[in-house]
Amino acid sequence: MGDTRSRDPTDRPGSTTITPPGSAPDRRRPSSGVVAAVCLTFGTFLTGALFLQFFATSFSLVVPAGPPTRGEIVGWEVTAVACLALLVAGTVAAHLGDRLYRVFLALPLLALGVLMVFLLPVPGDRWEREAPVTDSTTRGPVCRSRGDSDDCPGG
Repeated sequence: MGDTRSRDPTDRPGSTTITPPGSAPDRRRPSSGVVAAVCLTFGTFLTGALFLQFFATSFSLVVPAGPPTRGEIVGWEVTAVACLALLVAGTVAAHLGDRLYRVFLALPLLALGVLMVFLLPVPGDRWEREAPVTDSTTRGPVCRSRGDSDDCPGG
């Protein structure tokens, strides 16, 4: 008795069939969705952690809040870098996937993370530039009159 399975008349032994693009499962696309979901989820949690760290170092009910410790500053910096890295990775992964709604979800989350980093820094004056300090007592006016003027004390 032979093989009882029905055979396709175009199927020849040893031939390979070429499947059109899109019909074969693409292993990259589901993983990009998972990567986007995981990165955006943890990045959003870290965005909340940035708010909590700012709140913990800036507000106090009983005594005035002192300057943040070095450990609090380093903790905020690590959280900020991890938050932005995860949100950027999640946005890129969402862009690589085939679902447009993921990109529309990722972009506001990325914008929220960037806003939290720049609006709620620890210490609070992180982004402010200090004016250069000039000591006017050590340097007097430049005298070019050889001392015969009232504007140049000491000649």
